[in-house]
Amino acid sequence: MEATLSEEADALDGQLVELDPRQVALWRAMSPAERLEVAFQAYQFVLDAVRASERERHPDLSPEELAWRVTRRIQGDATLGRQIDGTREGPGQEGVPRAVDPGMDELEAEEGEASSTP
Repeated sequence: MEATLSEEADALDGQLVELDPRQVALWRAMSPAERLEVAFQAYQFVLDAVRASERERHPDLSPEELAWRVTRRIQGDATLGRQIDGTREGPGQEGVPRAVDPGMDELEAEEGEASSTP
């Protein structure tokens, strides 16, 4: 059974923390370009952290395999970039073999465990 919008909002409400008025004031004082730059920096930080984590766990991954693992973790979709038959997904990718990704089963297991943990 799917949750209603109201139920989803109630669940999120319990996860939100009280905003610090000083932080709110700082954000309001920033120009839209400055706020966007902070968002880009935060996103880059996450990419770098995930990339380092994956490289530490799997030092033998090729650059392409590493990039796909990072993409899958950031997007929260362990199946991204591949189909059951082993070909890539997406326009123009039909029938193109994907790179062998021996750690994908582990990534899918990690994703499953992360989504079941509160």
